[in-house]
Amino acid sequence: MRKFKLNPNGLLDYGEYEKTREDYTAYTWCINNGIVVYEEVKVEGPWHVFIKLGRKLHKSPETYGKGEVTAKVFEYYRYYYNKNKNEES
Repeated sequence: MRKFKLNPNGLLDYGEYEKTREDYTAYTWCINNGIVVYEEVKVEGPWHVFIKLGRKLHKSPETYGKGEVTAKVFEYYRYYYNKNKNEES
């Protein structure tokens, strides 16, 4: 049986990413407005990023390596937050 490499918390290891206050703000706004962004769930990279907008699911054309994929997830959260926040004004 194959052993999977998980981080010390027992989670898939996508690499390090330090979230900013802006990341948390964008994430919260997106979740509350039906926008969910997440890494492809598989043990080893590279990984795609999935974006769920309401009932529609989109897959990034590019893949991202360890240390990049979570940064890309939060880049998308900030993008959708800023795009929609500006439309609400």
